[in-house]
Amino acid sequence: MKKLTFSLVFLIILYFLINWSFKIFSKGHEINYKIINDNEFNIKEVFKTKYNNYYLEININDTNFTYQVFKNFNKKNKIIKDIYYYEDENYKCLLPRFRDNEFYFDIMCYDGSIYKYYNSIINPNNNLKKFISSIKDYDINNWKNSSKILKQINTVTVYDNLIKNHFLGISNYKGVYLINQKEIIKNISIFDKDIYQRPISGYINKYYLTADYTGINSFNNLKIVNLKNGETFKISSSYKISFNSYILGSVNDSIYLYDKENRIQYEINIRNNNISIIGSKDKFVKFYSNGNWEDLDIDKFEDNMTFGDKYKNDYQNYDYIKIIKNGSDVGYYYLFKFVNGKYEVYRTDIQNHSNITYLFTTTDYNKIVFLDDYIYYIDNNKISYYSDKTGNRLVIQNTELEFNKTIKFSVYQEK
Repeated sequence: MKKLTFSLVFLIILYFLINWSFKIFSKGHEINYKIINDNEFNIKEVFKTKYNNYYLEININDTNFTYQVFKNFNKKNKIIKDIYYYEDENYKCLLPRFRDNEFYFDIMCYDGSIYKYYNSIINPNNNLKKFISSIKDYDINNWKNSSKILKQINTVTVYDNLIKNHFLGISNYKGVYLINQKEIIKNISIFDKDIYQRPISGYINKYYLTADYTGINSFNNLKIVNLKNGETFKISSSYKISFNSYILGSVNDSIYLYDKENRIQYEINIRNNNISIIGSKDKFVKFYSNGNWEDLDIDKFEDNMTFGDKYKNDYQNYDYIKIIKNGSDVGYYYLFKFVNGKYEVYRTDIQNHSNITYLFTTTDYNKIVFLDDYIYYIDNNKISYYSDKTGNRLVIQNTELEFNKTIKFSVYQEK
């Protein structure tokens, strides 16, 4: 009897060890299942352990809704618990409830050509509103913008939509504004006098960087501001760098600068506090694109050439003026369509290009900041963010943004 009991315990332990090992070392899973309530939904679920990414396709009556969740749910399968569905002559709308009882998205609606979230529908009809109000635990306010003003300094107004671990920087004529939940807004002065244009400036990780514009034709040090705590310092060198220079881009802890007048490429390493020459007229210039470095002959180096995107764009759709890929095997393509002087921003899944979802509208597709679940963007004199968890929310209003296109902003996310 003791041997039998021991064997039984051993087998149970072995069973759990095997299951545990499978979860730890598994690359993921792909399964299909159904949820049946008042409707029947066919679900395809793909989990990739490497990215903590669940990709979901939910099909009802030949209409497909797609979702991505960057959360591992302990690597379990069948992560959708229930589905709420509405249909009329204008929209088909769907909301999944996940196995932890949470809603990770607003209600998604399809109008026959484009998908959009409920928070972006203008004047929804009464039947759709009634459906919304019938969903238990669904709070429409989770996806609503707050118009409460926290603080105003000069031309900048800060609204009650700040994220706790996000630290924003927005340049001004003498320095940079720091915006975060702790201090709301703080003005850091770098220069004694107004400098209306500082083309040799930018952001890298938690730092704002600008050339020392107190010189006449050149500079040999850069001024740095920590976006999190406001501390300032400088990086100096023995090189005289011409003001006829521009920033190529940034990679990891370094910003790369090209001096057009002297035909020299510099690497400015924030972590090591040093400036070094890495390319010149006597050798190659280093160029970064699609996650890779290459050496370019300086004579073939184009004027004002800048580094490429982190991910190679392998998707084409000529209805859109620009496409940005954010992710490798999972994630999204962001699509920009020029409409009435602005850019409507859509996204489609890397895993499946068939569904295109409207997100927001921006006036400058070159000033987009991607931070995990958040996308910061400019619309005229406003800086807002979009997240699946919050919808679109206004952070800053600055009247200078409409008149001075050289103003730069960025966001550091503390992890």
